[in-house]
Amino acid sequence: MCKSKIDKPYYLNKEDWDVINNHFNGNHKNWTNDKFDDFKDRIRTYLRGQQDNRCCYCKKILKWDKKEVDIEHIIPKAKRPRFTFLNYNLALSCPACNTTKNQDMPLTVPTRQTFPYNSSDYLLIHPHFDHYFQEIEIINDIFIKSKGSKGDWTIEHCDLDTIEKAKDKIFDLMLTKQLNKNGIHSLLLQLTLKITDPNILNTILAIIDDIKQKRYILP
Repeated sequence: MCKSKIDKPYYLNKEDWDVINNHFNGNHKNWTNDKFDDFKDRIRTYLRGQQDNRCCYCKKILKWDKKEVDIEHIIPKAKRPRFTFLNYNLALSCPACNTTKNQDMPLTVPTRQTFPYNSSDYLLIHPHFDHYFQEIEIINDIFIKSKGSKGDWTIEHCDLDTIEKAKDKIFDLMLTKQLNKNGIHSLLLQLTLKITDPNILNTILAIIDDIKQKRYILP
């Protein structure tokens, strides 16, 4: 099982602060300034280790091309630009989760202006303040199931229970467990006999049908 939370945030060094102080104008759109590229590379490298190279929301294995790994602002930078470079507000996510979550405000008090450092102030599973697997169960490393309100919010706002997400996890499983397509097909059939959750069962059956109809081609 991968890590449940980020143990220590990235600590900004003098070089980071110099670049931020010299080039950040207070507008969240300034994040794309290429002056911050080295800072972003250091963040990605550090957080890959802290997160076991997994998306902070869906736990999908992150790709190594940096264009396919997003630096996620947990409190959206468009809503709170002053948190743009705050280390506890940064984590790595896959582009799909980041895009889906978009600018959804994850605070219990959406109008709050100061940065909250307590888990109880957040609606979502916070990568720094919450233990992921206390809030979400991942069945056979593929299917997502909530354990409570934070799991519910994170699943809903990041679309974690879609068939597309399950297919991504299947590909990850083939890589990490060295399962071939016959092994995956067998696993899915076994799960149809064990799973009682109707939503998950329907997803499994849909994937099996996609495989059978060759709409989903396993590598």
